[in-house]
Amino acid sequence: MSERAKGLAFVLVAIGTLGLLTNEFLFSWGRVATLVFAAANGIGLVAVGIALWGKGQDTPK
Repeated sequence: MSERAKGLAFVLVAIGTLGLLTNEFLFSWGRVATLVFAAANGIGLVAVGIALWGKGQDTPK
């Protein structure tokens, strides 16, 4: 996975987390905002998992 994709995964997780926290404690944007931020978190976590799984596969034995 490229460095750019890893950076995007981190950004998605950060946006998702900050959005969920903001939605919970500061504003009440509703169900749609919660689902959007949770989806960003989920996609970012999957991308991080793929990056880490791929990293373990690349090491020579």
